[in-house]
Amino acid sequence: MKGEQAFKRLISGQIKGPLAAVGRSGLALLSKGYEKAVAIRNDKYDRQGGVQASVPVISVGNITAGGTGKTPMVQYIGSHLLSQGHKPAVLSRGYGAKDTKTNRIISDGQELFVTPQESGDEPWLLASSLPGMGVVIGRERAVSAKIAVEQLGADVLILDDGFQHRALARDLDIVLVDAVTPFGYGHVLPRGLLREPMTSLKRADIVVLTKTSLASPKAVEAVKEQVRAIVPDMPIACTNHVPKGVQRLDDWINGCKRQPVGTDKNYKYLVATGIGQPQSFVETLERQGYTVVGTLAFGDHHAYTDEDVVRMWTDAFASGADAIFLTEKDAVKLATVEAMKDLKLPVNVLSIGIEFAEGEVEFIQLLQRVMSR
Repeated sequence: MKGEQAFKRLISGQIKGPLAAVGRSGLALLSKGYEKAVAIRNDKYDRQGGVQASVPVISVGNITAGGTGKTPMVQYIGSHLLSQGHKPAVLSRGYGAKDTKTNRIISDGQELFVTPQESGDEPWLLASSLPGMGVVIGRERAVSAKIAVEQLGADVLILDDGFQHRALARDLDIVLVDAVTPFGYGHVLPRGLLREPMTSLKRADIVVLTKTSLASPKAVEAVKEQVRAIVPDMPIACTNHVPKGVQRLDDWINGCKRQPVGTDKNYKYLVATGIGQPQSFVETLERQGYTVVGTLAFGDHHAYTDEDVVRMWTDAFASGADAIFLTEKDAVKLATVEAMKDLKLPVNVLSIGIEFAEGEVEFIQLLQRVMSR
């Protein structure tokens, strides 16, 4: 975790001095090789395309490594499609799952067939949060698509984290851009966090800026200008991460009703996270009036252990916290860690959704257009 934070401080320029400059120069050389490999791969798919599924495919992805809010967006799209009488299924690589080589059904929309350790945190969360929506994991998404259609009866597929996964053709490419840290410090991996050059946005059908309430209006407009400098007529929507409710971890595990946001404000909290952008979660809590006195940021998709729980307790004690806040992604995995039963502190889980600040009508129209083909 500390290595991940140090890496981000290095590539962002926060770490100064000659050694840091040398380090960034070395990473820039590696980036050239990475960018060349990406260009060759993209040229291949530009020429030959991907496998065409028998039903519409909606891809939700991003252009940077790290959290941009894909899970809440997939939940939003899945919820909308279900409300329109469709039978969506999510195709996920299953990052963090025990086995991603084997394509397997996580949920048929009615029943969860595996544990979070077997599925990965995000697929399990998606499957548990939207009854009626199937979830299939596996590295080869074209195989998952066939399973979802033939075995689950899906009439539309949501390709989770799909912008770079071009082996499966898509009918709609949605690219999410974090308004707070939009373009990975302006460089491709490993010099920055861009998964591919910004010019790749030309493949997108719509760009959705996320977490816009955490950025200034001026910063949001600057991101829009950067996008339109590449694709002048690109549709751009804006969304915010919105807290939906609070639950104690045991209540969350048992599917109990959420309490209103603002419940348990009398505590001082340690925030423990294993997500791509932990500071955004902290800021969201503070904007709701919660007092955060400490942050323990593990790496994205962290696999929690008993030792991590001991560290939570130690950090809470050291920071003066008398309770802990988790994201739902972290709750998925911590719920099965034995040491959590002995943690003598209240543990709360904050559920997050998205709301559109701009462009929701146009966004829905794109979804409808895809489904009417």
